Amino acid sequence: MNLQQMVALGIRVFAVYAAIHSVKFLVGIPSEIADTNLASDVYISYGFGAVILLMAILLWFFPMTLAHRIIPPALDESRVNVQAFDLVRAGASLIGIWLFASAMPAIIWFLFTGVSSARDNQSFIGVLSPSDKIALAWRVAQVTLSFLFIFKSHLFASIAMRDIKNSAVDS
Repeated sequence: MNLQQMVALGIRVFAVYAAIHSVKFLVGIPSEIADTNLASDVYISYGFGAVILLMAILLWFFPMTLAHRIIPPALDESRVNVQAFDLVRAGASLIGIWLFASAMPAIIWFLFTGVSSARDNQSFIGVLSPSDKIALAWRVAQVTLSFLFIFKSHLFASIAMRDIKNSAVDS
């Protein structure tokens, strides 16, 4: 694997991060401001989310184009003796750990809310507002996705390396 291919793998890992981050603008922020005086400005959040998601899609499908810009073929004559598959698995696992760590404060808050509402003989879900229900669903999805990235990183590596491994970058 040469340096361009390694940069392309890093670009793909960043694309996944950006796609996950776009959900905050497409779902999280609109649900948080739905009941406020900023609700009329929700289109701004959707716009940011759409731009980030579009960027992530372009980076995922065209990583070698950007890698060629970052490291021109004339400069890339060295080979790196690291198994790319293992690097991608490590990157996927790090994304999973980051997702899990960033979801934990909200999950703990929802658990605290559930325990405190149980004392009043109310259901946990019944106490939550519609925006809180959406936020809880996103956090549960985020934790699920984090476990997939951590424990199924080999599947992500197989998908991420499919096109890069076979690309011809030698000039």
